Amino acid sequence: NFNYDTKIIFENFSCSIKKNNVTCIIGKSGRGKSTLVNLLLGFIRPSEGSIDIDGNILNKINIHEWHEKISFVPQNVILFQGTLKENIIFGDEKNNFDEIHINNAVKLANLSELIDSLPDGLNTMVSEKGSNFSGGQIQRIGIARALYRKPELLILDEPTSSLDSDTEMKLISEIVSLKSHATIVIVTHNSKIINIC
Repeated sequence: NFNYDTKIIFENFSCSIKKNNVTCIIGKSGRGKSTLVNLLLGFIRPSEGSIDIDGNILNKINIHEWHEKISFVPQNVILFQGTLKENIIFGDEKNNFDEIHINNAVKLANLSELIDSLPDGLNTMVSEKGSNFSGGQIQRIGIARALYRKPELLILDEPTSSLDSDTEMKLISEIVSLKSHATIVIVTHNSKIINIC
């Protein structure tokens, strides 16, 4: 169960998310999609009941370990002033990153063509709030950032909302291919994504 003050969001709700599958969270606005994601992320706790991960109840003791296994890509990805590389390896030391892994994350996020077209490639500077990139490019940079962390659980909130249809289909195909490496949860209204879940 989960409620905000007197407003009940979930009552006797139960579901299982299978490992190495693609699972969709769908529904109209205000039906609890974001709340469910926040419960999975451990940002909020159930009013009653629990979030169980492989038989272990998520709690204050193991929450940090859980966060190490998750990457979350919100609808509105935030970029900071710095290079593309720094934005993707976010949190890693500039001189202590995995070159092969960053290239793999870039490829999976369908960013290779963009980066190859930039004179400075991954060393291209990102303007404040990423104003020198389109919405779709920012979204893919956020996905590359998430994939660079090698998550066991990848949560995507409307991952194709800013993409054209060709890029959208490529990205959906790449997301499906990731399920052998990670459990994927997607919040979406996109019928093409719903059909592959």
